[in-house]
Amino acid sequence: MSWDGCIRESTEWFDKHFTQATGLDIYSYGFEPAEGWQIIEDKSWRVLVLRFEDIGVNHLEALNAFIRKKYGGKIVLQKLMNRNLSSGKWYADLMADFYQSITFTSREMTEAYDSKYAKYFYSPEELARMRGRWSIVDY
Repeated sequence: MSWDGCIRESTEWFDKHFTQATGLDIYSYGFEPAEGWQIIEDKSWRVLVLRFEDIGVNHLEALNAFIRKKYGGKIVLQKLMNRNLSSGKWYADLMADFYQSITFTSREMTEAYDSKYAKYFYSPEELARMRGRWSIVDY
């Protein structure tokens, strides 16, 4: 399987789509990977940026911080509900098999993990762990 173009399309999404639509360059705001979220505010926009993969860790705090600005303490979220998870779908076994067998070339790993996107959202330690998770096949 070739990932030609897919990695770049994913890692350049903020530049190609988000910034063009909002005028906000999230890369100019600084992101704390250990925090996993940030609130960006300017004169026109207020945006909550979340790292989806650790949504169960501290994102309830993030969502409450985001809505507190507008609603004060009137609304406080107590729990996030999991809905529409692939683990409960008919294709769950196919997804599990896919994740067990997927491989990337060293070029693809470099393209993904050396990108501005990856370096912004993940610490060097996290990037090293992610690189170690995937089999590398050079063909």
